[in-house]
Amino acid sequence: IDYPDILIRKLLEKFNNQDILSVIEENSNNKKTCFLNGYYNNIEKITDKDINNIFVLLNEQVNNKEIYVIDIRNLLKYEKVKKGTLEKYCTELLNLYKPKTNIIYNCLYGINFLEQNDIEYIIDSFENIDTFENLYILCLNSLIDNNGRLGIAILKKDNNFIYKLVTNINNFKRSSSNLIDIFNEIWKLDNYNYYIDIAFNEINKHYFNYFEIEDLFISENKVDENIMLRKIKWIDKYIHENYEDLEKMIYIFDVINAAFINKKKEFILTYIKLNKNVKDFKKLPLFSRLSSWSGSEIPLIDKKINFLEDLYNSINGLDYIEHKDYIMSRIDALKQYRINIRIREYLEEYL
Repeated sequence: IDYPDILIRKLLEKFNNQDILSVIEENSNNKKTCFLNGYYNNIEKITDKDINNIFVLLNEQVNNKEIYVIDIRNLLKYEKVKKGTLEKYCTELLNLYKPKTNIIYNCLYGINFLEQNDIEYIIDSFENIDTFENLYILCLNSLIDNNGRLGIAILKKDNNFIYKLVTNINNFKRSSSNLIDIFNEIWKLDNYNYYIDIAFNEINKHYFNYFEIEDLFISENKVDENIMLRKIKWIDKYIHENYEDLEKMIYIFDVINAAFINKKKEFILTYIKLNKNVKDFKKLPLFSRLSSWSGSEIPLIDKKINFLEDLYNSINGLDYIEHKDYIMSRIDALKQYRINIRIREYLEEYL
């Protein structure tokens, strides 16, 4: 609620802090807690008594229908008066209101408006960074972290935070842009390989499907050239290190089909240069397992045929005769499928 804060700020410009607090505390209506929270959110001259009172207020509301908490921007002021206040408040907030993620969100929301140095100050205020990490994870679906600034700052403080992000990835159900933003920012770090290796292997270990892995790589059309080159380099390295492991290759080519369509032929050529086993090649997914189209399916089929013909013409050498035979069989099958689809679409249109 904004109006108590606006009103309290006006009162603080004209009257003594203690006089305002006394009037609020004497009030017995159901807005007393709201106004008390507004008072503690807006005072600038903070005393030890004020610090004690924000904890009293937090604990007194446990059974209330409406819960009011101090904005993290204002908790920063309390922390600067008495070290440890921020961590203590967040710890109690987590213990008291963990199931009520909206309450935690109300506390952390203001972090969007802080400068980077203030964000780092907040993180450095925690002796037990796990507390803040847990609050962050609880709110990750609520868009509290524009551009992943906070997530990256936590990661720089605690490398193991990457495990928490990945462990919880399946709970986000792809509804949080924060997670995508964080991974996008990770690619900009000097030690990006360290984090991406962990994230990729952990996602694989937890048996998430390849949709989750897209959060690591996003679309090739949504990142700048330098980041795209890092991603291509990482995948190329992954293929070189794991080309004998068919399961891992199937997994990485699912990712390539989803996020690196323009580089797919290049990755396939790299793979078959390292592994000439045609049986393994036949098991690679050459196209995405899911596809969608509007209107006719024919343009989609034509794209697949064109890709395979280009791939066929790019492969040379006696070691790849069976590979080319397989690709040609896929082309022939798609051409026949194209005929069947044309007939079906014609019938659907006129019958």
